[in-house]
Amino acid sequence: MKRLAVQWSLLFIASGVYAWFAIWNVWPAINSNDFKHIFFGMKALLDTSSPYPIQSLHHQAALQGYQGLSFNPYVYLPFTGHAMAFLAPFRLDHAVAIWFLLNHFFVAGSVHFISYMFPRWRVGAAGVLLLSLAFSTPLYRTLTAGQLNVALLFLICLSLHLAKQQKSLWCGTVIAFAALYKLMPGLYGLYFLLRRQYLTLAAMVLSGLVMLGVSVAWAGPRIYGEFWPVLRQMGYGSSTWPHVFSFWDDPPNQSFNSFYSHIFTINDHTTPWATLGQSTANLATIIITTLLFSAYLFVLVAQRKNKPSSCFSNSDEGAWVSTLILALLLPSLLWDHYLVMLILPTAWIVKVGLRINRPLAVMAAVLCYGLTCIPWNFVAPPWRAGVGIFLMSMKLWPTIVLFGLSLCFTQLCTKEATPAHMSEPGI
Repeated sequence: MKRLAVQWSLLFIASGVYAWFAIWNVWPAINSNDFKHIFFGMKALLDTSSPYPIQSLHHQAALQGYQGLSFNPYVYLPFTGHAMAFLAPFRLDHAVAIWFLLNHFFVAGSVHFISYMFPRWRVGAAGVLLLSLAFSTPLYRTLTAGQLNVALLFLICLSLHLAKQQKSLWCGTVIAFAALYKLMPGLYGLYFLLRRQYLTLAAMVLSGLVMLGVSVAWAGPRIYGEFWPVLRQMGYGSSTWPHVFSFWDDPPNQSFNSFYSHIFTINDHTTPWATLGQSTANLATIIITTLLFSAYLFVLVAQRKNKPSSCFSNSDEGAWVSTLILALLLPSLLWDHYLVMLILPTAWIVKVGLRINRPLAVMAAVLCYGLTCIPWNFVAPPWRAGVGIFLMSMKLWPTIVLFGLSLCFTQLCTKEATPAHMSEPGI
């Protein structure tokens, strides 16, 4: 009883800290830099026009009386706009407030599901998770820009919880929605295949086709066809609206392609180590991502031979969080605010590390997560030349360490038959 009282006290204090730092202090700083193009792209779709030309965004903004707004490109499937259509009755300023509030519900939901990893200390774990998010710069940037990261984190946490509850059909459906909402979770299709979770894979494919079909019928094939050039433009060494942006080498972009572009190409941000051209930077990116992908396949394929039972085990959960990190590392864009999703893999590494008595690994994971949370001046003069360029990509390196830890712990858990929802760390 006393331990439970301590946990509730921690959660109460953490909730107050979160409310102060992540709600009260964040609201005045909202700029809606990303939400604007999502919102007006959605409005364009509902008017049966394309969200991809900038003229469509300006037109929709003018209809609400907004003039001279700056926009980033709409780079999502039309499905994303359709999923946001519940905000259509509102003006931009009201929609911003609603989305801000919803994001905090998504945070609460994510914390709720992640806390299941610590069944004996669940209330206290929820408090620690809230505290870690209260001081998270990726969360701050997600909230102020109106990004989709917290909604995506919630969907991934929810689908993981459904997988642990053996609710395959619902798990596959949620992941299908997440993959159409923002493409990155589509990698879970490979996860389900490698883990022999064929029913979940079938549910993902079939429900995804149904949802996509409804969206195509709503938007029309022509508008969906306009997405594919945008998708190609987001490849290594290229960018949407290239006459305005060079997203692939922007300093806050923490991807491998951004790092290699900084050290191998002439760009606006760094003095390169060697001027080898963008093709060399792209090739280096392909090589390193192939190595990471091969390590991922090696661990998951090895598990196919040793999977001990039909239950959702710790190794399944480890492969799940490894898939999340890999999905962040593979694309050409890894904006620093995407890293708010690392709270899920970090929590799993801490859970397993405590249970198998690996305190150094736990401390390393916590340190790496902390490094992704701190504010950082990516364009500071010392990071523009020499070895300092490593620190322009400062948040990439702890993400790689977390990926390595997740794979190592997944491999250690391979021969265990303990269901993930029954495992308890020794706290």
